[in-house]
Amino acid sequence: ETIQQIGATLTATLDLEAVLDRLLKALFHLTPCDAADIMLVEAGEATIVRQRGYERFGYTETAQGIHFPLRQTANLQAAARQRAPLIIANTQTYDGWVTIPGAEWMRSHIATPIFLDQELVGFLCVISTQAGKFSPEDGAALAALAPLAAVALHNARLHQETQRAFEDLQRLDAMKSQFVQNVTHELRTPLSIVKGYVDLALDEDFGFNVSAELSQSLTAIQLYTNRLVELVESITALENIETGQLLLQPQPILPVILRSIQAVRQKALCREVDVLADLPALLPQVNLDPQQLGLVLWHLLDNATKFSMPGGKVWLRAWAENDEVRCQVQDEGIGIPPDEQERIFQRFYQVDGSIRRKYPGMGLGLSLVKGIVEKHGGRVWLTSEGSNRGATFTLALPIYHPEQEGVA
Repeated sequence: ETIQQIGATLTATLDLEAVLDRLLKALFHLTPCDAADIMLVEAGEATIVRQRGYERFGYTETAQGIHFPLRQTANLQAAARQRAPLIIANTQTYDGWVTIPGAEWMRSHIATPIFLDQELVGFLCVISTQAGKFSPEDGAALAALAPLAAVALHNARLHQETQRAFEDLQRLDAMKSQFVQNVTHELRTPLSIVKGYVDLALDEDFGFNVSAELSQSLTAIQLYTNRLVELVESITALENIETGQLLLQPQPILPVILRSIQAVRQKALCREVDVLADLPALLPQVNLDPQQLGLVLWHLLDNATKFSMPGGKVWLRAWAENDEVRCQVQDEGIGIPPDEQERIFQRFYQVDGSIRRKYPGMGLGLSLVKGIVEKHGGRVWLTSEGSNRGATFTLALPIYHPEQEGVA
C-alpha cells in the first residue's frame, strides 16, 4: 500500500476504534517493527490507547492506558520539539530513556509526533527487539503518515463527540418531555376545577346571586384561568407534535373549518370584530387530524381577532388549488413589520413594540400552527404589507388521493 492508499483507508471511517486499528496495521506495513503503539496527548500526558506486539515478548501487563508525562519522557519531548520522528538506535545507550517495567526487550524505537495545526495530539511509535533496526527511510515513512493520522483521528474524535452530544441531547429531550407531561398533567386538573366553579358561579341560569364587585373579581379569575388553560393546551399540543402523536385520516375539511369559526365567534363578539366566511359548498378530502387542524385554525382566527381593532373584520376563505386545499385567514389589524416576518413562526417569539405588549400570549400559537401544518405534509406562510396594514396567513394541505394510499 502507498501512503495515499493508507490515507484513503484511514479517512474512510469515522469510528475511532477502526481508525486506531488501521493506524496500527499501517505502522507494521511501513516499518520492520516487532511492536507498535499509538499515544494520544491530553493535559501534558501521552497515553497509550492502542498497541500490538507487546504480548509476543512476554509483556504480561496491560500496556494500554500507561501514561507518560511529557516533561519526564525525554524521547517524546525531543520528538515533539523537533516536530519530526525521533529515531533511537539503541535504547540502552539513549540518555533519558524511560523503561516500562517488563518491556526491557525494546532495543530500537521511533517516536513520531502527530500535530494538528500547532497542537500536539499524539505519537506513532514503532519498536524493535534489535538495536539499529530502523533507518531514516522508516522515519520518513512515519513522517508522511503522521499528518494523515492527525486528520483521521481529528475527524473520528469529532464524530465521537458529536455522537455523545447527540445522545446527551436525546436524554435531555426525553427528560424535558417527561417534565412537560408531568407539569401539564398536574396543572390541568386544578385548572379544570377552578374553571368549572368560576363558570358555574357566573352562570345566571343557575340562580347564583353574586354582587357586582364579586362578579368583577370572578370574571377576572375566569379570564386568567382561561389563558392558563389555553397555555397548557398549547404546550401539550407542541409536545404531541414533537412526539408525532397526530391521528391523520382522510376526511372532509369543511366541518373542521366551520367548528373553528364557531369556537372563536364568542371571543370575536366580545372584541367587536366580525368573522366572515367565504367557503365553497364542497372541498376535496384531506388527510388530517381534526382536533389538531382545528387548533391551527382556531389560533389563526383568535390571533386575527385579538390584533384587530373594534369594528374590524376577519375573513376565513378556503378553496382548492394546484392539488392542495388552501385556507386563508385575513385581518385588518395591526400588521407585522417586514423585518419581523421571518421570525414570526419561531417558538416563544413575539414582535417587539409597545402595541404588541398590550396583548397577552406566550408566542407559542404560530409555532404550534407551523408544526401541526408541517406534520400534515402542508405549509403555511404570512403576507403583510407592514404595521397597521393587516396580515394574511395561508395554509396549504395536500389533497387526499385514494390511489396513492401506501405509495411512498
